[in-house]
Amino acid sequence: MVDAATNTTETYVWNADGTLASFPGPGYTRLLEYDEEGRLVRIRRDYGGGNVQLAYEYGYGFDGGRRWRKDYLNGVWTRYPCGVACGAGELVEQTCDLSGSQWTTTALYLQGISLVRRNNEWHHFDPLGTAQVITNNTAGVVSNNVYDTFGVLRYQQGSAQTPWRWQWIQWGWGGLTMVRSGNRRSSG
Repeated sequence: MVDAATNTTETYVWNADGTLASFPGPGYTRLLEYDEEGRLVRIRRDYGGGNVQLAYEYGYGFDGGRRWRKDYLNGVWTRYPCGVACGAGELVEQTCDLSGSQWTTTALYLQGISLVRRNNEWHHFDPLGTAQVITNNTAGVVSNNVYDTFGVLRYQQGSAQTPWRWQWIQWGWGGLTMVRSGNRRSSG
């Protein structure tokens, strides 16, 4: 595939079930692994010559919602201790180092119709589900970002970042199903 923005040829590989298996990164290839339910559970970086490093791991609850993420590149473990099972109210995000010894609440989320509040920032989604505009409590635009199909930032205005980047499409038993990539911070 030719990237129109950089005029480079990039190779994307899909599994037999239609899930994305690998795609290029800057100086490495991202290798994606899924569980038997088709949920992303691991991302590794292949630098070539047998140098493969675990970058991220994901865990899920009984309802299929993501409950935790381990970022081995930055040494951060993020968990969502309440989730959908807690009913109405804010979703809590907590982080700590990979030892799991000291958890700190880092964000509170409130979902609306195509709008999410994360702490004091409102994330506005485009029709494909990518949060491109972020406003503050006074409706002032603090960030306007445009991402390509694979979550690469192509245009940035402002400093606020969004954990919701891109989505992919997965074929399932019921036909075409949109699968949200979830909280994808720099999954680089």
